[in-house]
Amino acid sequence: MGISFFALSLIVLFTIFPPAIQESPPWGKTLVGSMFALVCILGMTAVFFPTECSRAIGHGRVKSAATRILETKGGDIGVSYLAGVRLVHGHHPPCHLFDGHEFHLSGRTFCAGCIGLLIGAIAVLIGTVVYFFTGLPIDRSAHPLFIAPGILGVLLALLQFHVINVQHAAARLLINAFFVVATFLILVGVDLLLHSLTLDLLAVSFSVFWLYTRISLSNWDHERICSSCSVSCEFRP
Repeated sequence: MGISFFALSLIVLFTIFPPAIQESPPWGKTLVGSMFALVCILGMTAVFFPTECSRAIGHGRVKSAATRILETKGGDIGVSYLAGVRLVHGHHPPCHLFDGHEFHLSGRTFCAGCIGLLIGAIAVLIGTVVYFFTGLPIDRSAHPLFIAPGILGVLLALLQFHVINVQHAAARLLINAFFVVATFLILVGVDLLLHSLTLDLLAVSFSVFWLYTRISLSNWDHERICSSCSVSCEFRP
């Protein structure tokens, strides 16, 4: 969290005191846009395969336990389908304490945070193509309209688990969708103001780190909820 807030502080400093050096080569936007689009695609992939991706970054304990329970029961509990793809959101135990983390649609259960991230990633992928690859003209003076809401969106996403303590699935979905859009807004604002390939790439790196921080906080929140529960089950740390 400290590093994430430090990164946000750097964005604010760059906005107030922009560096004098601006060195963006002709192919700079294509490189930055391609990298950010790749981040969006990988994030969307993680939504469809949460257990595998979580295990890959070292957060697979709770997810693996949930998946084992679902497989042992042999049922379709916790299994949902999106665009014909089978989703297993095993990172939420079948417990009422996690009701605010999920929503139900047509008899299926979906993770509000994951679907929010997916919606945001789809919107940002479209925005990335439009801004970085079509040469959409935007006045440089408009950068505060991108950076200010971008910083707000990242703050909301990082504070949603403890400080704000969001308890409603709809709010979680909106905050996480806005979070992904916010990282894109910050990147566009930095690109408009600074015209620096180095700082654009730094903004992309910050976005990846903010996403990792958000995932880590989510897993911490799940373990905190399970630790405070009096019921003994496989999900207890």
